[in-house]
Amino acid sequence: MLFHDNIISCIGGVIEPPTYCLVIPFCEGGDLAGALTKPTDPGFLRRVSLGVGRGMGYLHSHGVMHRDLKSANVLLDGSGVVKISDFGLAVRAPESSQTQRGMTAETGTYRWMAPEVRLTAGHPSSRPGLGTLSAPPHHCDRGTGR
Repeated sequence: MLFHDNIISCIGGVIEPPTYCLVIPFCEGGDLAGALTKPTDPGFLRRVSLGVGRGMGYLHSHGVMHRDLKSANVLLDGSGVVKISDFGLAVRAPESSQTQRGMTAETGTYRWMAPEVRLTAGHPSSRPGLGTLSAPPHHCDRGTGR
């Protein structure tokens, strides 16, 4: 299991057909996409950028590729703490370029992908660069979230 302040925790789940769901804490601040439709405080961009960076750094240090980082998947708790969520497309990072077969650049939300992921012809690196990490903060700065 992964435990970090900037990663949403899983409280439980339901696995009784036809119902399958995860139970996560309620995040009073909603998602980043919704937060960007309202006025934000002066430290908002910095706080979101640091939270996303720390959370993604933790995931990558544990060999996890999120593959769908976007404003709708960044939640804010009641104190404004960033919580990265929606791990439906997450996978273990490949050990080397030799083991990347079966991974495609088409996984995730296309317009949120880092350019290096889109341009690698179906063979994304296990370590996408700053393009992936910069998407949510960029949308904070531009005032868009979807």
